[in-house]
Amino acid sequence: MALDIFLCPCMSLQQGVKILAIIDAVLSTLGVVLYTLALIVLLADSEDLDLPTDEKTVGVFIIALAIFIAILQILLAFRLYYGGVNRDSRNCRIWLIISVVIITVIGICFIVNVSTRRFDEYYGAGSVIGLVYKIYEMLVVSSFIKQLGTEMTIGAY
Repeated sequence: MALDIFLCPCMSLQQGVKILAIIDAVLSTLGVVLYTLALIVLLADSEDLDLPTDEKTVGVFIIALAIFIAILQILLAFRLYYGGVNRDSRNCRIWLIISVVIITVIGICFIVNVSTRRFDEYYGAGSVIGLVYKIYEMLVVSSFIKQLGTEMTIGAY
């Protein structure tokens, strides 16, 4: 219980989960917009960028994949919000499992980019901030799921 208070000192875990779900939805929506703009620029100005066809194809694939993941994260944020509002541990658990997969992929990409020196300071700082935020978010949701489990166990007696 002490960890629960430490994670969300000014509000309940339920309220914290709802706020984090809203933040996720907003950030993911912003991601969809930015990735879509990047895709438009890549497709419209490909001759000005002097990119070989194979690099352009890889770029389009990566941006399309990023758009898909951002849309998936929007849907997951709605699921998390629903789980927070209705105190539904199943929806929160689904969000948590998929977030573990996402953070694992982000962590692997970060390690690969650091080891191959294929990033600048901004990318590195942004990745670290994103990883820390996602880990914090997962701790809050995990604590909320545990709290719901404890309440159900106490309510069963």
